[in-house]
Amino acid sequence: MTSESNIVFQNVFTFYSAEACYVPPSVVPYVPASEGLSTGSILLLIFFPTLIIYFLLGIILNKLGGANGKELIPNYEFWNSLPGLIADGVMYSWSILTCQGTKGATGYDSI
Repeated sequence: MTSESNIVFQNVFTFYSAEACYVPPSVVPYVPASEGLSTGSILLLIFFPTLIIYFLLGIILNKLGGANGKELIPNYEFWNSLPGLIADGVMYSWSILTCQGTKGATGYDSI
């Protein structure tokens, strides 16, 4: 009778991944993830010039209309109330997230 207890099994796994193991920089050259501008960069490049043009044209048109001082700012009432509206939105969102928004408030007046 032969003894089979001397048999050894060996499994060898080899994984190649730049994300998991260190690869010397000389082996794998750096390749940028993408070429050109990102989506966020493009949106910012559209948003800020549009905002500047909006204010400049609004000020020019309001000046031609005879406005002075704060009245030169286009839609001054909106821009003046914007910080308060943002604060209201943050407080409302916080009250909903902390489950404080529905305590005793039905939204209707009692008769």
